[in-house]
Amino acid sequence: MLLTIKTYDGRVVYIPNQEVFSAIITNNTFSTTRRNSIMVGIGYSADITTAKQIINNAVLQVEGVEAEPKPEILIRELAASTVNIEVRCWVNSRRLPFLETTSLIAQAIKEALQQAKIEMPTEIYTIKFHEQLPISNHHKDNYEPSK
Repeated sequence: MLLTIKTYDGRVVYIPNQEVFSAIITNNTFSTTRRNSIMVGIGYSADITTAKQIINNAVLQVEGVEAEPKPEILIRELAASTVNIEVRCWVNSRRLPFLETTSLIAQAIKEALQQAKIEMPTEIYTIKFHEQLPISNHHKDNYEPSK
């Protein structure tokens, strides 16, 4: 005997009954709300308190984001180039598709931080050479392609 499940992304999954009885099943669409989590990095020179307030306001402006429970704006990591902030909020997954709402939240956060002139730097890498590299004196006129 098989159990047939249609996934939220349109796929059909057939599961043998014995696996259903012995497995843990997660239903992402049962509840009307789901907690969402988005990471954003701000520059070390940014005022964290101000950035958190801007993020909170931006998140609450997105359609489908629940006002209660309130969004959580948490400092998660002091990374090499950024202060990484996790934004957790509850989304009404029946009003708008969950992934669409996630995208709208990320866009709102980015645009609000940019408007407030809060830097969101990319990762910075430093390359150190322990030995001095030789500098070639060859000119392109002396260049001979390898055969």
